[in-house]
Amino acid sequence: MITRTHFPPYPKGWYGLAISSDIPSGKLISRKLMEHELIIFRTKSGVLSALDAYCPHLGAHLGHGGKVIGEVVQCPFHRFCFDTQGKCASSAFKGGRAATWPIRETSGLVMVYYGGPENEMPTWEVPTLNTEGWSPNICQTFTFRSHPQEVVENSIDLSHGVGLHGFKSITPKTELKLEGPNLRIDLAVKESLDFPGFRDISGEVEFNVHAWGLGYLLIRVLAEDVKLDMRYWLLATPTEGENIELRLVFSADQNFNIAKMFPVLKILPASLLRKGLFALLLRKYIVTLKQDFVIWGNKNYVKNPIPAGNDPFLKQYREWAKQFYAAETST
Repeated sequence: MITRTHFPPYPKGWYGLAISSDIPSGKLISRKLMEHELIIFRTKSGVLSALDAYCPHLGAHLGHGGKVIGEVVQCPFHRFCFDTQGKCASSAFKGGRAATWPIRETSGLVMVYYGGPENEMPTWEVPTLNTEGWSPNICQTFTFRSHPQEVVENSIDLSHGVGLHGFKSITPKTELKLEGPNLRIDLAVKESLDFPGFRDISGEVEFNVHAWGLGYLLIRVLAEDVKLDMRYWLLATPTEGENIELRLVFSADQNFNIAKMFPVLKILPASLLRKGLFALLLRKYIVTLKQDFVIWGNKNYVKNPIPAGNDPFLKQYREWAKQFYAAETST
């Protein structure tokens, strides 16, 4: 059966709504998550909070004219103030409370939890990764028609990497591991990382694919030849209807062998070479990713696909994904 509407809304889990540098102390931003309007703000002391965007008094949107004052956020309409737990700090609206959302800041990512129709609290967490020696996170956001389940499914659809992206081959190095909300598989990918004027890094590159739920996908890319170690997060967040915001977050280990990759440029400052290389790698990945956007944004969801022999993990993946939906829905 083919349906135009991809999936029942919406899967439970953690969703990336920003990176840490988007929200310095005293900053407030607006976001949409599963048809809900939210604000995320950081207090003067550095505490992060996510609240419903609409003031519980008379419905003013805190993200339009509201501001952070010390440890509270102030509504622009009547200047009632709410703390990080949503409690109104103004005596004139005693007992007023704005709904809060579970929020975490980890590895430079700002994650908010959606608990489904019953507003369930999180029973699992996304990982905290080491950031020492890694470049600052760079984030680019894309908006289009798709669904988080499609994004994660794409990472275990091995044959499309050859057919769509032109990789020479993709071979599993491990079995697909599905444990609770966690998915993991390691892949050997033969591709070329050549750049005009520089040494061609061809051969096998290792992709470590990790997902925690459907909103957090981490792909770590290792080119052992030059000790190049990168990580890309794909954070797919449903906003409304069939639309998502996809945040691509990039970071790289700064200790790779620059002289081996750029032998003719080794006299230049290493920091300059790193910055240029990171920009090239990010641009290359975005070009590849946009090939997927065209497919995702225009495809139908085949609920019961006929096995094709080149998608060995699809059935396991689809069964695993069911845990993130309310019991009365199915995918």
